Amino acid sequence: MPRRVTILGSTGSIGNSALDVLRRYPDKLCLQALSTRSDIAQLAQQVEEFSPEHVAIMDEEAAQTFSLSHPDLTVHVGIEGLCALSLIHI
Repeated sequence: MPRRVTILGSTGSIGNSALDVLRRYPDKLCLQALSTRSDIAQLAQQVEEFSPEHVAIMDEEAAQTFSLSHPDLTVHVGIEGLCALSLIHI
């Protein structure tokens, strides 16, 4: 069974490097959640590729915009949203 992974800051350089690891080991790693501060364009591309169940967006306005275009995805907002992602694996 693949190990479930959450990547905080997925639109930054370290987050993108982490996603490269997931691309190399799709049989061992399964992306469950992503987060970004406000880069919803790049987040949308990542969601399209990896199909996570959850995302968290720090910027409330960006989160609202993203939610409208992704109604089937659970979108968490702000610091509370990041905290929610940390509890998903528990």
